[in-house]
Amino acid sequence: LFCTLLWIGLGCHHKQVTMLTIGDKGLLAAQTIGISITHGFGFDRLNIRACRRLAHGQGANQLAAIGYCFGGAVVLGMARAGMNLRGVASFHGALGTETPAEAGAVTARIKVYHGNEDSMVDADQVAAFKAEMDAAGADYEFVGYDGAGHGFFYYDRPNYRIEQALDGWKKVWAFFEKHLKQ
Repeated sequence: LFCTLLWIGLGCHHKQVTMLTIGDKGLLAAQTIGISITHGFGFDRLNIRACRRLAHGQGANQLAAIGYCFGGAVVLGMARAGMNLRGVASFHGALGTETPAEAGAVTARIKVYHGNEDSMVDADQVAAFKAEMDAAGADYEFVGYDGAGHGFFYYDRPNYRIEQALDGWKKVWAFFEKHLKQ
């Protein structure tokens, strides 16, 4: 199952990524959802509930989640909440939270792909996220890219950085290949 969560709902980029994931890699029996709601209106809890409903009875032990920007924050929230996920990948997602992970609660493997020049997520937020994950005992990897800002994975945006994006895709495919086929 493949959840793509975005602030503005599904766009062309995300639909193409989903089709690549399904057709090319064959890793996920996919269903894609897009949820658009107002920031600050409990988006973590609402989206986590939506994904739980979606996953119910569909082999939740094979569930993974990918999110971009807002969706990156949501998938990290899913991991923090202890959802039964094999893995989550956050692409230039917000790292802060009002509900930090508790020790031992995070069972999903976490990959974070971050542009080191992201003006929306500063070095203090990165350090706080890493400290939170370390304290929770989470299995995570934080990949920071020099020369990349917010939205560097979106090929149709001015901030797109092909070298960093291709490296990230290579790493995320390997991540899901390894952890979803177990």
